[in-house]
Amino acid sequence: LMRSLKHQDLVRYYKEGESADNYIYAEQRSNLMLVAGNHYARKDSVFLGRLRDSKHMSHEQKLRLTKNHIQRICKIYENNILTQAPGVSVSPKNESELQDQKVAEICNSVWEDIKYRHRFSDRIREYCQDYIRIGECFTKIFWDETKGQFLGYEQAVDEFGQPMVDEMGQPVQDTARPKFSGDLVFERHFGFNVFRALEAKNLDESWFVGIRKMVDIDDLKARVGDDEEKLKFIQESRDETYQVFDGQSSSYQKANNQCLVLEMYIRPSQQFPKGYYYIYTTAGVLFEGELPFGIFPIVYTGFDEVPTNPRYHSIIKHL
Repeated sequence: LMRSLKHQDLVRYYKEGESADNYIYAEQRSNLMLVAGNHYARKDSVFLGRLRDSKHMSHEQKLRLTKNHIQRICKIYENNILTQAPGVSVSPKNESELQDQKVAEICNSVWEDIKYRHRFSDRIREYCQDYIRIGECFTKIFWDETKGQFLGYEQAVDEFGQPMVDEMGQPVQDTARPKFSGDLVFERHFGFNVFRALEAKNLDESWFVGIRKMVDIDDLKARVGDDEEKLKFIQESRDETYQVFDGQSSSYQKANNQCLVLEMYIRPSQQFPKGYYYIYTTAGVLFEGELPFGIFPIVYTGFDEVPTNPRYHSIIKHL
């Protein structure tokens, strides 16, 4: 049933999704600039310079006042949500069943531990800010084997793939291959870095959701190992120049020692019964496979939904 996609198709889907939502990306970046108070970036424009230098205008007429209440309004919205202490809790399906009560208690204990270890109070605040200011909130939830507690090193192997031991018969550790217990990762993504299927009428109907992000070259090489073909894909992508939006300076910066990585997550369907994912660059595919347990890893919500528009808008658009 499953039909794999070619790399040229993956790049085409990315470019189609990017071009379809370019106006949304521009609006979302402008929202961040408005909240930060950087909405008048061109203070030295020719038009304003002509007004300042004009001899036919009085000094009083040259005064320029700017009132920006956007940040204050956004914070009022955010505080109204956060003061309600949003969260979830597990309750037994059958209140009278002792077994259901015990299962609910265990699930709540696990959930409380996750919230404590992953600083969920901070994450909820960040998600709320994205929800109000950008208009969309995205997070990717997955299991990362490189996270968690450090357990030691993998056993070294020789050129024939056989485990190596020292003179005492003890396993030789490979310090280049650390082993961790693994942990859940909640990866925050901004709306202007998310793309979808061109024909989708809303995000729930989009047969895939894609993410673009800049990844450190050394970290990416460590993940692909000694695969020469994949290392070549990384190098080819590294040679390209990318402009990355910096919300703090409200400008675009060149990415150094990083390359653009695209991730596509396909929902379970008749064509992909357990779902599928691709992690690739503009040069080639780095990783691919079925979704673990068939679970779609992207969770999202939006502020203001417009009919026939698959993307959401922030309150800032109306303000």
